[in-house]
Amino acid sequence: SDNLLNPVGVIAKAQEDIARILGAEKSFILTDGSTSGIFAMLYAAKKAGVNGVTVIANAHISVYNACGVLGLAPFFAEDIEGAKAHSTTQAVLITSPSYYGKIENLAAWKAYCEKKNKYLLIDGAHGGHLHYQKNIYAGAYADMWVDGVHKSLPAYTQGAVVSARGEQLALWLEEGVKTFRTSSPSYPIM
Repeated sequence: SDNLLNPVGVIAKAQEDIARILGAEKSFILTDGSTSGIFAMLYAAKKAGVNGVTVIANAHISVYNACGVLGLAPFFAEDIEGAKAHSTTQAVLITSPSYYGKIENLAAWKAYCEKKNKYLLIDGAHGGHLHYQKNIYAGAYADMWVDGVHKSLPAYTQGAVVSARGEQLALWLEEGVKTFRTSSPSYPIM
Protein backbone atom coordinates (compact mmCIF):
# COMPACT_ATOMS: atom_id res chain seq x y z
CA SER A 1 0.00 0.00 0.00
CA ASP A 2 3.06 2.28 0.27
CA ASN A 3 6.81 2.11 0.82
CA LEU A 4 8.39 3.31 4.09
CA LEU A 5 11.67 3.98 2.26
CA ASN A 6 9.93 6.30 -0.23
CA PRO A 7 6.45 7.06 1.10
CA VAL A 8 3.98 8.76 -1.22
CA GLY A 9 0.63 7.35 -0.08
CA VAL A 10 -0.82 6.14 3.20
CA ILE A 11 2.58 6.04 4.99
CA ALA A 12 3.38 9.60 3.91
CA LYS A 13 -0.05 10.66 5.20
CA ALA A 14 0.51 8.81 8.49
CA GLN A 15 3.87 10.53 8.99
CA GLU A 16 2.26 13.92 8.23
CA ASP A 17 -0.46 13.16 10.79
CA ILE A 18 2.12 12.11 13.39
CA ALA A 19 4.11 15.32 12.82
CA ARG A 20 0.97 17.44 13.16
CA ILE A 21 -0.08 15.67 16.36
CA LEU A 22 3.41 15.93 17.88
CA GLY A 23 3.99 19.53 16.82
CA ALA A 24 6.91 18.69 14.53
CA GLU A 25 7.96 19.93 11.12
CA LYS A 26 8.42 16.28 10.16
CA SER A 27 8.17 12.90 11.86
CA PHE A 28 9.47 9.58 10.61
CA ILE A 29 8.27 6.09 11.47
CA LEU A 30 11.10 3.78 12.53
CA THR A 31 10.99 -0.01 12.64
CA ASP A 32 14.40 -0.42 14.23
CA GLY A 33 13.78 1.33 17.51
CA SER A 34 14.96 4.56 19.02
CA THR A 35 18.55 3.60 18.24
CA SER A 36 18.20 4.52 14.57
CA GLY A 37 16.41 7.70 15.63
CA ILE A 38 19.34 8.70 17.84
CA PHE A 39 21.76 8.05 14.97
CA ALA A 40 19.54 10.13 12.65
CA MET A 41 19.28 13.02 15.14
CA LEU A 42 23.03 13.16 15.66
CA TYR A 43 23.55 12.93 11.88
CA ALA A 44 21.26 15.95 11.43
CA ALA A 45 23.07 17.79 14.22
CA LYS A 46 26.40 17.18 12.51
CA LYS A 47 24.95 18.49 9.22
CA ALA A 48 23.89 21.59 11.19
CA GLY A 49 27.52 22.20 12.16
CA VAL A 50 27.64 20.43 15.51
CA ASN A 51 31.06 19.00 16.38
CA GLY A 52 30.62 18.46 20.11
CA VAL A 53 27.60 17.26 22.09
CA THR A 54 27.04 17.56 25.81
CA VAL A 55 25.66 14.17 26.81
CA ILE A 56 23.95 13.55 30.11
CA ALA A 57 25.54 10.57 31.82
CA ASN A 58 22.45 8.30 31.70
CA ALA A 59 22.49 8.20 27.88
CA HIS A 60 21.80 5.00 25.96
CA ILE A 61 24.81 3.28 24.41
CA SER A 62 23.50 4.23 20.96
CA VAL A 63 24.40 7.86 21.74
CA TYR A 64 28.04 6.95 22.27
CA ASN A 65 28.06 4.66 19.23
CA ALA A 66 26.53 7.37 17.03
CA CYS A 67 29.06 9.93 18.26
CA GLY A 68 31.86 7.50 17.38
CA VAL A 69 30.50 6.69 13.93
CA LEU A 70 29.78 10.34 13.10
CA GLY A 71 32.99 11.77 14.55
CA LEU A 72 31.21 13.85 17.18
CA ALA A 73 32.95 14.59 20.46
CA PRO A 74 30.76 13.67 23.46
CA PHE A 75 31.25 15.72 26.63
CA PHE A 76 29.69 14.22 29.74
CA ALA A 77 27.68 16.03 32.38
CA GLU A 78 25.40 14.97 35.23
CA ASP A 79 23.07 17.99 35.06
CA ILE A 80 22.67 21.54 33.76
CA GLU A 81 25.38 22.82 36.10
CA GLY A 82 27.77 20.24 34.69
CA ALA A 83 26.70 21.09 31.15
CA LYS A 84 27.75 24.71 31.67
CA ALA A 85 31.37 23.54 31.78
CA HIS A 86 31.09 22.50 28.12
CA SER A 87 30.60 25.90 26.54
CA THR A 88 32.13 24.80 23.23
CA THR A 89 29.49 22.19 22.40
CA GLN A 90 26.73 23.15 20.01
CA ALA A 91 24.14 20.63 21.20
CA VAL A 92 22.87 18.86 24.29
CA LEU A 93 21.40 15.36 24.27
CA ILE A 94 19.40 14.30 27.32
CA THR A 95 17.34 11.23 28.15
CA SER A 96 13.91 11.95 29.57
CA PRO A 97 12.35 10.01 31.05
CA SER A 98 15.35 7.94 32.02
CA TYR A 99 15.29 4.18 32.08
CA TYR A 100 14.29 4.47 35.74
CA GLY A 101 11.46 6.94 35.11
CA LYS A 102 13.29 10.15 36.09
CA ILE A 103 11.97 13.10 34.14
CA GLU A 104 14.36 15.98 33.52
CA ASN A 105 13.38 19.60 34.02
CA LEU A 106 12.78 20.08 30.31
CA ALA A 107 11.84 23.76 30.60
CA ALA A 108 15.17 24.49 32.30
CA TRP A 109 17.10 22.55 29.65
CA LYS A 110 15.26 24.40 26.87
CA ALA A 111 15.99 27.77 28.49
CA TYR A 112 19.66 26.85 28.89
CA CYS A 113 19.96 25.73 25.25
CA GLU A 114 18.18 28.83 23.94
CA LYS A 115 20.40 31.11 26.03
CA LYS A 116 23.56 29.37 24.82
CA ASN A 117 22.32 28.89 21.22
CA LYS A 118 22.54 25.08 21.37
CA TYR A 119 20.32 22.44 19.85
CA LEU A 120 18.33 20.36 22.34
CA LEU A 121 17.99 16.69 21.41
CA ILE A 122 15.95 14.38 23.61
CA ASP A 123 15.96 10.61 23.76
CA GLY A 124 12.37 10.04 24.83
CA ALA A 125 12.48 6.30 24.19
CA HIS A 126 10.50 5.69 27.37
CA GLY A 127 8.22 8.72 27.07
CA GLY A 128 6.05 8.41 23.98
CA HIS A 129 2.99 8.07 26.21
CA LEU A 130 3.66 11.50 27.77
CA HIS A 131 2.49 13.47 24.71
CA TYR A 132 -0.63 14.73 26.44
CA GLN A 133 1.36 16.01 29.43
CA LYS A 134 3.12 18.86 27.65
CA ASN A 135 5.12 19.96 30.69
CA ILE A 136 7.04 16.66 30.67
CA TYR A 137 6.89 15.55 27.02
CA ALA A 138 10.17 15.72 25.06
CA GLY A 139 8.49 17.04 21.95
CA ALA A 140 7.24 20.13 23.73
CA TYR A 141 10.85 21.31 24.22
CA ALA A 142 13.30 19.61 21.85
CA ASP A 143 14.59 20.63 18.45
CA MET A 144 14.74 16.91 17.64
CA TRP A 145 13.43 14.00 19.67
CA VAL A 146 12.72 10.30 19.46
CA ASP A 147 9.71 8.48 20.91
CA GLY A 148 10.09 4.74 21.44
CA VAL A 149 6.45 3.87 20.96
CA HIS A 150 6.90 0.15 21.57
CA LYS A 151 7.81 0.68 25.21
CA SER A 152 4.65 2.40 26.39
CA LEU A 153 2.23 2.59 23.45
CA PRO A 154 0.51 -0.17 21.46
CA ALA A 155 3.24 -1.01 18.95
CA TYR A 156 5.40 -4.05 18.35
CA THR A 157 8.95 -4.12 19.64
CA GLN A 158 11.22 -1.71 17.75
CA GLY A 159 8.42 0.67 16.76
CA ALA A 160 9.56 4.29 17.17
CA VAL A 161 9.15 7.79 15.76
CA VAL A 162 11.78 10.50 15.35
CA SER A 163 10.79 14.13 14.86
CA ALA A 164 12.28 17.56 14.20
CA ARG A 165 11.25 21.18 14.39
CA GLY A 166 12.39 23.57 11.69
CA GLU A 167 12.50 22.96 7.98
CA GLN A 168 16.26 22.56 7.58
CA LEU A 169 16.67 20.28 10.61
CA ALA A 170 13.79 18.17 9.29
CA LEU A 171 15.53 17.79 5.91
CA TRP A 172 18.79 16.72 7.56
CA LEU A 173 16.88 14.39 9.89
CA GLU A 174 15.24 12.79 6.86
CA GLU A 175 18.71 12.22 5.35
CA GLY A 176 19.79 10.64 8.62
CA VAL A 177 16.75 8.40 8.76
CA LYS A 178 17.39 7.24 5.20
CA THR A 179 21.04 6.57 6.08
CA PHE A 180 20.54 4.66 9.34
CA ARG A 181 17.09 3.08 9.08
CA THR A 182 16.97 -0.54 7.96
CA SER A 183 16.54 -1.09 4.23
CA SER A 184 14.16 -3.93 5.04
CA PRO A 185 11.54 -2.41 7.37
CA SER A 186 9.03 -4.63 9.12
CA TYR A 187 5.51 -3.73 8.06
CA PRO A 188 3.89 -5.39 11.10
CA ILE A 189 6.04 -3.14 13.35
CA MET A 190 5.20 -0.09 11.26
